[in-house]
Formats: sequence, structure tokens, C-alpha cells
Amino acid sequence: WLAVGCLGTCLARSAVSIPINEVEEAVPAYTLPETLTFRNGQRVASARQWPQRRAELLHLFEEHVYGRIPAGLPRSPGWVIETRRDALGGKAIRQRIQVPLTRGPRPILLDLLVYRPAHADRPVPMFLGLNFDGNHTITSESDVPLARGWVANRPRSGVTNHIASETSRGSDAAAWPIARILERGYGLATAYYGDAEPDFDGGWKQGLRGAVARSGSENPFAPGDWGAIAAWSWALSRALDQLALDPAIDGRRVAVLGHSRLGKTALWAGARDPRSEEHTSELQSRQY
Repeated sequence: WLAVGCLGTCLARSAVSIPINEVEEAVPAYTLPETLTFRNGQRVASARQWPQRRAELLHLFEEHVYGRIPAGLPRSPGWVIETRRDALGGKAIRQRIQVPLTRGPRPILLDLLVYRPAHADRPVPMFLGLNFDGNHTITSESDVPLARGWVANRPRSGVTNHIASETSRGSDAAAWPIARILERGYGLATAYYGDAEPDFDGGWKQGLRGAVARSGSENPFAPGDWGAIAAWSWALSRALDQLALDPAIDGRRVAVLGHSRLGKTALWAGARDPRSEEHTSELQSRQY
């Protein structure tokens, strides 16, 4: 897939208390590593050597930026809980799919909202991204359920006490041009990022990281463990798993996108997911 990130200045603070410097003059001297030079100083001389250098770069970003995603997390398929074939005045087939991010009697569930053109005659390429305020905010359709759990207060849309309300329905629709996407032959899939982990200090306790964290400690994370952005990026990859199961969707042509901290999330999801590397290799092998 293709990662398209819109980066802002927001920081998703991890549960680990790390001092943050916000003074430019206090930044010590540094030298960024050359992208195409191995850590031992050898240059990357061919495409066959790239996977090894890619692994080194991913390790650097895990160590210094996003943290390590635990091995062995489940990748279970989800289930369709609703299909409407007359959505948006008959222009779209709309589905709601619940994707489990953990196992057990009370799994963390990602509520994936999927739109695709109603009359497509071939598998459709997709845009995939997490949203900030709930699936109900990207559309004015009254039957899209309100976000469950914690949401950010938004005075402009009347959200108070961190509870989603009808006043916020469609409040972000301008940023999600569903009709135009469908007219161009693409589909759109989105989910509320708070389903994976609520975005507040301590929100990890209610989300994916809390569900799989070591028990018995108020702060179960060690330096280098994953932060919120890594957790959200894992949710994006699980959403892609689900989309790839649908024969009506072209799972090899999915562009992941996001704004601000969700832009960083999209970039990290695309960087870590081996499907993006496979697709790049396929493109490089074609004759034009």
C-alpha cells in the first residue's frame, strides 16, 4: 500500500515519562544517517540489498521514535455487522465491519466503516485512514452509530464530557469527500482511532496497549516499548487485513492517509507493513 501522511506538530505522549525539549537552541549537534548506507559504512549498491538496510532503518525508528510493537499480536478476521446497498442515495455500498485487535471475552474492537461504489464492475482501490472524532462525524447519514467510549471535547460541534452526540454528526464531512471519491471509482474505509486507544494521558489503559500490557504495574512499559502512534498504526494494518479479504476490493491498491498525529500513524503503518515493500518491488520489476 501507499502511505500518505500529513504531518503536524502534535505529539502523542507515551505512558513512559520522557523529558521533552522544546527549545531549538538546546538540541545538541547531530548527524542524520545516510539512508542508503549500512550502519557498517557500506553503501547499498543494489535493490537486493535494500531489505537489509530497510530493517536497519525500521530498528532506528523503533528505538528512537515509535517504540517496538510486541511480537505475536493476533491477526484475527473480523465480521460484517451491517451492509447497506443503497447508501448515499444509492451511490454506495456501505459496510460496518468489526475487526478484533485482541482476543478474549472482551476484545478491543475496531469499527471499520467502508464505502465502495455501488456499480463498480471490478475490484476497487481504496483510501484508508483513521479519523479523530468517530465514524459518525465523516457523514451526515443518521444510521451510522455514534462513537463509543471516550472522544475529545469539541466546542464547535457541541461535544462535552467526552461523549459523542448527535450534534457532531457530519462535523468532519468536508475533510472526507466520500461522494467525490466514489465518483472517481475509489472506495473509502475509516475507523475512529479511539477504538484502538483513546487519545489522552493514561488512555492506554482502555485500549490495545493496556489489553496486552504486562499486568501488576501502574506503568508496565519499558523504554523502547510501543507508544500510541504505534498502536494506531497496528490498527491500520489490521484494517488492511480485513479489506484484503473482500473480493470486491483491490487489496493491493490501498492508500493509507492521515492528518497530524494520524499522518505520522499512516506513515509508520506504511513503513512497517511488508505489503508496501512487496508492492514497491512489483512496480520496480515491471517493464514500462
